[in-house]
Amino acid sequence: MNSNQLIFHPTTGIAGDMTISSLFHLLLQQKGQSILKKFRSILGVFSSVGQIHLDILESSGIQLNTTDRLDHELHGDDAWQYLDNINEHLNLDPLYAKMSKKILKVLIEAEFIVHSQKNITNPKYWNPKYISFKKITNRSHEQIHIIFTSLDAGKKDKQIKVDVNEEALNHVHLHEAADILIDASLTAWCLQELEVNMKNDIFLIPPVMIGGGTIKFSHGQFKVPVPAVKYILDVYDIPYLQGPVQRELVTPTGAAIIAALKPQIVSKHEFEKLSEKRRILIGKGFGHIELNQENALTCYYLLE
Repeated sequence: MNSNQLIFHPTTGIAGDMTISSLFHLLLQQKGQSILKKFRSILGVFSSVGQIHLDILESSGIQLNTTDRLDHELHGDDAWQYLDNINEHLNLDPLYAKMSKKILKVLIEAEFIVHSQKNITNPKYWNPKYISFKKITNRSHEQIHIIFTSLDAGKKDKQIKVDVNEEALNHVHLHEAADILIDASLTAWCLQELEVNMKNDIFLIPPVMIGGGTIKFSHGQFKVPVPAVKYILDVYDIPYLQGPVQRELVTPTGAAIIAALKPQIVSKHEFEKLSEKRRILIGKGFGHIELNQENALTCYYLLE
């Protein structure tokens, strides 16, 4: 295992496809055309869930495109089986396979919690400024505290406690399951190819910029961040700020990737010190939303 260091700098948010694209851009710079040939050789692994295409945007970065081939939603237990099968065919080392499973676990957990309360999944009542989440773990089980901040100074905040158990998580319905499976497994594959030390050499330059405004999806029109994203940001202590545009910039999968990686937090100044006298590769993973500025996740890879 090398001692190279990977730094995420999500100035315009993060999504699963942007993460894979940024990491693969680093691989392309490090290994050249051989990694592109290897990537093409593994695409058949995903034939049951989706079709994948990488667009190489000259030397500026990568954009990933996927087509969903699943004609149904997956329950949590089905998703685990799909992911295990994909990881096995990708020959993922157990350490990287475990990380991909953590991404899936975070997403399933988020879906379970936000759908446990109707006033969270109802856009009429959703206001991320006044709803927060906290995880309490003891030896026997995990419990999520959902905190509704009172707008009345004379009243106490309301707390709802939700128990988390494996049986309940196995029955959660996963939306966009194909994208989740592709993003979780390919992120792990890219990290394995980069030979990233998962315990000590992954960093994040905060804050994660999450955008703003509202976004419309199956449950209605929600304020940003949407419930699943807010849950992950809160429970996994991911530093974030709204802006720089009034669009959703962080997807649940993007937030789950950061949560699963547990990066060390470094300031821009600390990053500059880390990168002194080091060769730096810069990976750019472009998103699909058109902004008035570059819409890309930047990852730096500091080489010894």
